[in-house]
Amino acid sequence: MCFWSEEGFGGDYWEWTARSGYRDMPPGLHDHVGSFVASTRACFVNWQPTEKRDVFNGDWRSRYLGDFGGRIDGVGPGGC
Repeated sequence: MCFWSEEGFGGDYWEWTARSGYRDMPPGLHDHVGSFVASTRACFVNWQPTEKRDVFNGDWRSRYLGDFGGRIDGVGPGGC
């Protein structure tokens, strides 16, 4: 799964795999995911208040900051 800090798949970039287990977003992407492309099933998490979003293989968003990308704290494998 790939995450970018800017909308339109630009800016800081981070790749996460389900084998990594749960990971907090890196500092440049914490509460600031502008776009993403999912290559596996995952759960996006915001801790305060607790919110979760199911993501499926093939999901993508080119504009995510105004949505959950502005609140995301971490990502974990599998469904929420």
